[in-house]
Amino acid sequence: MTLLRLKAMIPIIFRGSFVHQKTARTIHDRRENYKSGLQLATCNIEGITSNSAFAYFLNSNFDIICIQEHWLHDFQAHNFDIFFLKKKRPLCVVLILTNRSSVLINLPRGTGCVGIAWSPSITRKVTKIDEGNERIIGILINSDPKICVVCVYLPTNNTYVNSIVDYGECLDILDHIINSYSATYCDIRRLQRNTPGS
Repeated sequence: MTLLRLKAMIPIIFRGSFVHQKTARTIHDRRENYKSGLQLATCNIEGITSNSAFAYFLNSNFDIICIQEHWLHDFQAHNFDIFFLKKKRPLCVVLILTNRSSVLINLPRGTGCVGIAWSPSITRKVTKIDEGNERIIGILINSDPKICVVCVYLPTNNTYVNSIVDYGECLDILDHIINSYSATYCDIRRLQRNTPGS
């Protein structure tokens, strides 16, 4: 095997290395201009270390970015900070991380996981809600009108891996969030749902 061919295979062999490839998914700019003037974007990044399209969101002027599938474990959260430190306009980040114990020698990627990043200019108006899990995170924004932003990454409806239970659990949490906040946060209608393979 030639040295050149071996070098080309290294990113495939070592899971933790940076892969510089474009995502198979297209970028969707889903801006929502609320009366409050906030700009919202969503991004399924399919792994923070391997998605070059994520740089688009880091260099844009969104006030809030909902992030799905960052694939990080709890001890890898610093990897996320690296991307936001390079940004011209920093963002505050809340992540839900995979905290399953793993052997570091053959570390699988984290599963799904979500996060929300927002501009420091609105930090004093933002409160993280307690409801959620690895696939659901939400924040409340005390603006005019009051806004509840929920970032969701639903599991597939796959009977082979028994994800129907996980899917039902996510729907129960969403129902609880809607019932809890719809009376005071009227803009709860903006739920981002990425449902792969269903």
